[in-house]
Amino acid sequence: MNKITVLTEYKAEDGKKENVLSAIDELKEQIEALGGREVIIYEGVDQPGLFVEQFLLPNMQAYEKMKRIREEERIDFWQTFNSYILGGKKKINMWTFEKK
Repeated sequence: MNKITVLTEYKAEDGKKENVLSAIDELKEQIEALGGREVIIYEGVDQPGLFVEQFLLPNMQAYEKMKRIREEERIDFWQTFNSYILGGKKKINMWTFEKK
């Protein structure tokens, strides 16, 4: 399988958008530590506080591992970061795509 593109979407909780913005550099580092490459973070222009992460992973196994680590919150960063998200980790949407 070719590299896959991952899109992750979530909304910052009211009053915590600045927390998300200040954590972006570390967010990129954490994604890269889990195998993510070409990490781009977007914020909605017409929906401030809505964030989308875009990055590449080598395969679905890497995606499943990353998703599990983010959901389990065993790493302090993910526990803290997820607390900034409206609805917490249950409201993080992740999708995978393969280029055709």
